[in-house]
Amino acid sequence: MKVTILGNGGAINDGLPYNAFTIDHTVLVETPPDIIASLFRENISISSIEEIYISHFHGDHSFGFPFLALRLFWEEMKGNQRKEIKLYAPHGGKEFLIDLTVRALSGEHPCISWIEEHIAFNSLFPEKEIRLGSYQLVPIRMEHFTETYGFILKEKSVPIFAYIADTKWSENVEEIIKSGSPIILLDLNGEPDDPVPIHLSEEELMQRGFMLASAETVFYGTHLKYQKKSNSDKIVYVSPGMEIEV
Repeated sequence: MKVTILGNGGAINDGLPYNAFTIDHTVLVETPPDIIASLFRENISISSIEEIYISHFHGDHSFGFPFLALRLFWEEMKGNQRKEIKLYAPHGGKEFLIDLTVRALSGEHPCISWIEEHIAFNSLFPEKEIRLGSYQLVPIRMEHFTETYGFILKEKSVPIFAYIADTKWSENVEEIIKSGSPIILLDLNGEPDDPVPIHLSEEELMQRGFMLASAETVFYGTHLKYQKKSNSDKIVYVSPGMEIEV
């Protein structure tokens, strides 16, 4: 399995592409405002996307959906056949994303009916396993302003990769870390001078997370304010274009 980092920036950042990544180029995780630019920059064919996962509906994670849908619609209009796309998001995702697309394109745009016909919307529920290609994905609820889900990805019931989306420290974060996944991509947006702590920080991870992780686990930090480098050999800050072999 290969994870390709499309962007590593949080909602407030110093010009980084927004946080998003693909799994095997067929699963797209997050649809931030600049998702089309990020996909083209990394030479990932939009037509290769078969499944979409959106952790929550904050703008830096979802506001690119209308333009992704428009591009997928346009590719089909050019004669590029494609099958149904599965989309996974918190409850209410279909209504939210279609309304967002109407606001972006107008209700008369044929892309709206195309979305209805070609995208299968599925709601995420805590611990309810999803079949994602040859993998099993287990959604895990995060501690955030709005309903948000990270996940543990398993192959033959063995955790191989995990994603901790926007969150404060919580028991569910600990559950993911204790899963034994060798690679954990996580929100490390928190900084010591934050007025109010609403994201995980490197210091918190080192103090509270390292003791829970397996010896093989490596943490990959994303959703950043600025590009960072860690002094710990267990923390790697990702950058756009990075590929992680799982």
